[in-house]
Amino acid sequence: MTLNDVEFGAEVRRKYFHFEEGFTFINHGSFGVVPTSIREKRKQLLDVVNDNPDVFYRQAWKPLMSTAIQAAAEFLGADPNNVVLVQNATTGGHIHQFEIGFPIKNEEEIVRNMASALDEHPNVRMAVLDHITSPSALLLPIKKMIEECRKRRVLVLIDGAHAPGQAEINLEELCPDFYTGNFHKWVYTPRGSAILWVHKDHQGWCTPLVTSHMYNKGFQLEYGQQGTRDDTPYFLIPDAIQFYKDMGGMDKIVKYTKKLLDDACRMMAERLQTELPQIPQSMEAAGMRLVLLPDFDKFERYTKTWEGSENLYNDIMNIHKINCAVYPIQGELFLRLSANIYNEMDDYVKLADLLVQLLKKV
Repeated sequence: MTLNDVEFGAEVRRKYFHFEEGFTFINHGSFGVVPTSIREKRKQLLDVVNDNPDVFYRQAWKPLMSTAIQAAAEFLGADPNNVVLVQNATTGGHIHQFEIGFPIKNEEEIVRNMASALDEHPNVRMAVLDHITSPSALLLPIKKMIEECRKRRVLVLIDGAHAPGQAEINLEELCPDFYTGNFHKWVYTPRGSAILWVHKDHQGWCTPLVTSHMYNKGFQLEYGQQGTRDDTPYFLIPDAIQFYKDMGGMDKIVKYTKKLLDDACRMMAERLQTELPQIPQSMEAAGMRLVLLPDFDKFERYTKTWEGSENLYNDIMNIHKINCAVYPIQGELFLRLSANIYNEMDDYVKLADLLVQLLKKV
């Protein structure tokens, strides 16, 4: 039996992952999960580093980094020369936000709202756009949005934290100015593994916030070799991508998670007597969805605020051992469900049972 023949759900969870006993995990979107084989390989790689750091940093580091960049670039349809590996991406400064609210009729509504916001603020020089929004789990029409930014000579940085592994990406074709995306959420690498794609026109001035002795020695070296930072999550990108492919790749994984979330969200909304956000099917993320939560007003801890949402999901986690995500959106609390290859319907039924019992107390 090959990995591709394994049935998703409990069998995959038992054979290829390891979770704390007694917990139910339906929050893959927040932190990702690392397969046991990748965890073991990282331990081995750290031993290699520590057994002879001189050989590792002076000789082994460069080919490992090159192989990782090549694998990441191929996975995302990118020229390797335009890619560096980063642990995180940070941006700051004076910002203007445009609002996205439910219901959403179509993609064009989002594009128009963004274009109007740019027209209202003609001094904006860069637009930061989510590929997939985090709390609200929306797959944005970024190709159309980039085109509108281009018309206004506005630079575009795409925050693709949730996109690699969930959405088809061809960066050279998409061609923003900058694109950053995590491999540790949906592509199974250890945490702290992300890419930064920079258009060749900007590589001369786009430098890392932290630099080392490779300062001014080229785009990839400045980002790449930064002292004795632990780069092992980067070096496991090829192995994680291979695991992803061995599990059937995007077609099989996305087909499974979409169907599971369709059924789970419908079941959850019916049992809680609430509803699902009205959005176009084309804007549904493959591995995350929202369900409106009912009122828990008699529980003073569970107000429709950020603090209330944290109280609710922390109680669900700490008392009932279910990992999920709850967010305040448009004055309501929403449950964000994630699905991955180790999940099955029973995971979501457990949470529904708990929330129904909580409603009875109300």
